[in-house]
Amino acid sequence: MTELSATSLTAVSDDGFSKIYTIDSSVASGVETGDTVSVVATTSGTTATAESVRETTGDDQGPPDGGIPPGQ
Repeated sequence: MTELSATSLTAVSDDGFSKIYTIDSSVASGVETGDTVSVVATTSGTTATAESVRETTGDDQGPPDGGIPPGQ
């Protein structure tokens, strides 16, 4: 996560993809700028809203329970 404020966070993936997510303070509790995070979000139009943000090691990224990501 490269940026964190009271209303948004910016995450950049290993391949350089960057996304700004709207948040509320409870969603990003316990994480800070510089952490490696996993974000679960919904999108409406051009706005992505983080529903869940958690710190991760990077090794545990991917869909829950080994499922296939949406659209795959």
